[in-house]
Amino acid sequence: MQCDWRAFVGSENPVAAALLSSLDYNKSGSLQVKPAFLQMLIRLELDAARAVAISG
Repeated sequence: MQCDWRAFVGSENPVAAALLSSLDYNKSGSLQVKPAFLQMLIRLELDAARAVAISG
């Protein structure tokens, strides 16, 4: 099953961020996903431990 990463970026759910970080992307997709993922982490205002756990 393939999921469109754009469906997860607008979510306010930290689980969606974790899913976004674990999806498999091709190289060109990764260049778009990484900045969107980082912006999502900033917007969620997670503490450092949770941000590391999600992005890890």
